[in-house]
Amino acid sequence: RKLQQHTNAKPYFSIIIPSYERHDKLNELLESLRHQRYSNFEIIIVDQSKNEWKQKEDFSDLNLFYLHTNIIGAINARNTAAFYTQGDVLAFTDDDCIPSPEWLNNAKLLFDKGDIIGIEGLIKSDKLNDPSYRPVTNEGFTGIGFMTANLFLSSEIFHRINGFDERFDHPHFREDTDLAWRALEFGDIPFNDKVWVFHPAHLRTIKRESLAE
Repeated sequence: RKLQQHTNAKPYFSIIIPSYERHDKLNELLESLRHQRYSNFEIIIVDQSKNEWKQKEDFSDLNLFYLHTNIIGAINARNTAAFYTQGDVLAFTDDDCIPSPEWLNNAKLLFDKGDIIGIEGLIKSDKLNDPSYRPVTNEGFTGIGFMTANLFLSSEIFHRINGFDERFDHPHFREDTDLAWRALEFGDIPFNDKVWVFHPAHLRTIKRESLAE
């Protein structure tokens, strides 16, 4: 089931959001996207939650495409979302992230300035010294991981390299690194700390966030 509200104008950014059982967080993310300084973007949500997201109409002012599926897996969700995009650049983030208001604007300035195919943005987190939580951040880990909580990539390059390798799923881990390393054969993906999002730390008691996982 899907809701498509594409406008006639071609978006520059296509924001790709896989979502799973976090509709409250998804609402917060979309609210933050309302306040982006740069406004030429579309949003593609692939929701794998048991129940369909009920707040679609609350965000009817956004250029939003929503797909609800029973196929579980963030990698598959991102590849599926990419199929529906119209933008020149894919902007990946997570359903519990909060991008800064300058997130897209600062990214656009970089794409306008240089011959790059993508951007690795800064991911801030909290509870950095609490062993009960897994902070989600790339501070001290830049230029290596290319985490999809904050990653931009040319749509042309993404499709040229056939997107994410779904063999990295269950659990999904380092599929983003693999994607970027393959993409780097075609151009630069610089890190920039002005293109930032906040990603909350995850409790280790959640199975998919545990040390064992």
